[in-house]
Order: sequence, then structure tokens, then C-alpha cells
Amino acid sequence: MNVVGTLILIICIFIGLVLLPFKRTRVFGLSLAAFSFACIGFFIYQSGARNSAFENVKIGQTEAEIIAAIGNPPRITDGTEWVEEGVKRSVSELIPGCTKEYWYNSFLFPEALSLCFNANGKLIYKYRYVSW
Repeated sequence: MNVVGTLILIICIFIGLVLLPFKRTRVFGLSLAAFSFACIGFFIYQSGARNSAFENVKIGQTEAEIIAAIGNPPRITDGTEWVEEGVKRSVSELIPGCTKEYWYNSFLFPEALSLCFNANGKLIYKYRYVSW
């Protein structure tokens, strides 16, 4: 989740709505609010499409099939990092056989999708982290 980005969008909507009653700032306020709502709509659509594709992914699929279904991952790790970038998993949290992990984070929501691949590039584990 991008807390700063989400707060900026909410503040822009609020400012846009505050500027609407004034004749001199009405166009700017309407534009600002409309742009912010459009951004939020895009991020909700993107999250829904990605979650839908994630649900359809099956264990055993290749990296190429996953990228074709979900898109390029914004973050790729070696399977030892946790949801937060730079934070290592404990030994008990490591996924056996995972040599590469794709991460897809949501912009508006505290959600991350994790897909682990073995040395042959086959999906061996998938998980949705929510409100970690």
C-alpha cells in the first residue's frame, strides 16, 4: 500500500471539493477532484484485474505464463525477503524450494501478492498478504 500516495489523492479530492463553490476556482477544483477520482478508479480496477488473474494462476505454471496472465512484477526477490522490502524472513518462514519470488503490491489497499518459483521456473507457492 502506498500510504503517502493514497493520502495525497484523498487530500486532492477534498481540496477540489472545497474549491467548487467559488466561481474563480471552480474549474480547477472540478479538474482536481475528477483527476483524483479517475486515479482512484484506475487503481481499484488494476487491483481487481490483478486479483482475478492471481486467482486463476495454478501451481506448476511457468514464469512466462504468470507474466502473461498478471503482468511484469514490480519486485523480484530470491525468496528470502518478506512482504516489506529489505526485511528477511526467518528460517521457519522460508518456502522450501523457492529460488525466485514475484511480488505485486496494491497501491490503495494493504495487500501484496506473492508467487514463488523453483529452480526450473515453475510456480510452487502463491499467497495473498493482507494487512500485514
